[in-house]
Amino acid sequence: MQRHRVDFLDGLRGLSITLVIFFHYLGPVHQDIHPYSAGYIDPLAHWGWSGVEMFFLISGFVIFMTIERCNRLPTFILKRWIRLFPGMLIATVLSFAFVSLSFMPLATNSTGNILDIIPGLTFVSPSFYHAIFKIKFESLDPVFWTLYTEVAFYLLFSVMYFAAGWRVAIAGLLAIAIITLVGPSLLASTHLPKVLVRSLEPLQWLRMDLLGWFASGALFFKARQMRSNGLFFVALLVGIGSALLQSGSSLAWQDHAVLLIIVALFAGAQKSIELQRLFAAPPMKFMGYISYPLYLIHNTIGNSTLGWAGRAFPNAEPIFVISVVMRPLLPRHTSLRAGSNQPQSD
Repeated sequence: MQRHRVDFLDGLRGLSITLVIFFHYLGPVHQDIHPYSAGYIDPLAHWGWSGVEMFFLISGFVIFMTIERCNRLPTFILKRWIRLFPGMLIATVLSFAFVSLSFMPLATNSTGNILDIIPGLTFVSPSFYHAIFKIKFESLDPVFWTLYTEVAFYLLFSVMYFAAGWRVAIAGLLAIAIITLVGPSLLASTHLPKVLVRSLEPLQWLRMDLLGWFASGALFFKARQMRSNGLFFVALLVGIGSALLQSGSSLAWQDHAVLLIIVALFAGAQKSIELQRLFAAPPMKFMGYISYPLYLIHNTIGNSTLGWAGRAFPNAEPIFVISVVMRPLLPRHTSLRAGSNQPQSD
């Protein structure tokens, strides 16, 4: 079967994983583990978390491209599972061994409990297992939360797409996002029974408030496919709305501004030949190819190792230490490159 690839999307994915790594390695989130400050790349490190939103835009674009080449829902689900599970299985084995045997301070809440492998391997938030079994579950790696959100998007979008078409599917994503954003506070203000007030919590566990990013990416794909400036404008509006409405108690106006830049960059890459050439450059594409397996292991394994290296070599240049730590994490085989949102037909 003919393969389809949009090269600049690989570069955008490479940018996304780079931003996330800067955030986790040089940003404020793990300063208790390693001694480095971001220094001259502080803006990239401080706002590197926005790489996740870029990932979600890319995923919306690419999954729409993929689902149009599947004639049945089971086919799509099977292909997504084949893309996701092998990498997650390898990452789970490595991370569990690392957490169980490590003498280093760890960038995870997991203590090596065997139950902690279940959320990642099933792509289901540990909150669901805790609610059902009343037993404490943790993600083996905190960054797995984005996979729970992504898989929920796959399921919701594909079911609505095959049942009612792409317009209803995208509208459904936006409706669920809005319900997740405003529903809990509205229910909390009522005198309904507690079980009803808490009925929307599963949507919060899965971060369904972020579905607008996927919807925007899907609309950008459809606009590109149909060569429609009208759809492009709608995609841009949905992206802007997602950036401005993104929830979070600690989000300041600067954070929303950064999210708007992410939307502008993604939209610009759809239209600008110069940006497409930039993101199609080999180094950017390479980082895009390895982004999925690297994402899965960069935090618990990479961050904890970086913390040990930082204490062993406190005067070393942070970027040098990071490059040394990351080298063993880079997959050497193309079989490990299959990711959650590779832009090609299956």
